[in-house]
Order: sequence, then structure tokens, then C-alpha cells
Amino acid sequence: LITMLRDGTQVCVRVPEVEKLLEGKILQAAAEGAELAAIMCTGEFRIDAPIPVITADDAFHRLQIFPESCGKLGVIVPEPEQQETFASYYEAYGLPVITGSADPYGQDSAIAAEAKRLAEEGADVICLDCMGFSEKQAEMAEKASGREVRIPRTEIIKAIKEAI
Repeated sequence: LITMLRDGTQVCVRVPEVEKLLEGKILQAAAEGAELAAIMCTGEFRIDAPIPVITADDAFHRLQIFPESCGKLGVIVPEPEQQETFASYYEAYGLPVITGSADPYGQDSAIAAEAKRLAEEGADVICLDCMGFSEKQAEMAEKASGREVRIPRTEIIKAIKEAI
């Protein structure tokens, strides 16, 4: 998983360690009266929790999986090394996928350029697959590519509102 530290440094973290920390925090929150938790990351997590847990993975990938009628899906991930994993994920749903990478914490112009490239290669819909991508970046990517651009932030907020 890719995340940013408080000082702005970008780091990669291992999922099993994050899962243990998340479980502890969710247990603590539940003990303090929380009735719902949300994990604001598009990574896949296996969490054992005493309260419902909404994940961006569920809200963005599973509940809002792109319809087959969308044609070819363009997926932009933060790191080049993530492209193959994400392509396989979407391809498992029978979707033709092309991928690219752009740092959500870097230059917005790089995201727009990558979206444009994916559109030129035939992407019909573009997914910025990381919670780090902002609505502003999605709008820039949409303008540059001329394609619909989706981000996980919007979908998890919808899922939380529905759960509440």
C-alpha cells in the first residue's frame, strides 16, 4: 500500500501489519461507542471487527464494479509496480483493462497526461484507483481525456451516507 507520512514522505507499507493495526483501532473505536468504521484505502483488507466496516475496496471495486458496457477500462495507480496487480483485479471481472501510473501526491499535470494517454489507447472510462486522488485531479483528468473519470473518495462517501 502507498501512503503519505505527516511530513509528506511517501512510503509503502505491508498489508498484514496494517490489518493488525486497523483491527486494534476498530476494536478501540467500538469500545468507545462507534457503530460503524470506514477504511479509507482502496487496498484489500481482511478485518475481523465487532462493528460493520465499510472499505473503499467494497465501495469502489465490488459494489460499484464497472459495467461491462463501459467498454475498455483505463486504470491509473500510484506506482508502476501496481499496474499488473490492478489489471488482474479488474480483468477477473471480465473487463478489458489498460493501465498507467501517476503519483496522486505529485504533479496534477502528470495525472492528466496519463489519463489522456489511456484515452488515446482506447479507454472508455478511467479509474484513478487510490484514495489519494482528489476530485480536482479527477476533473483535470476528465478534461484532458474527454472520458468519464471515477475516484474512490466519492464512492466510499456514498456508501457511508447509505449506511448511516
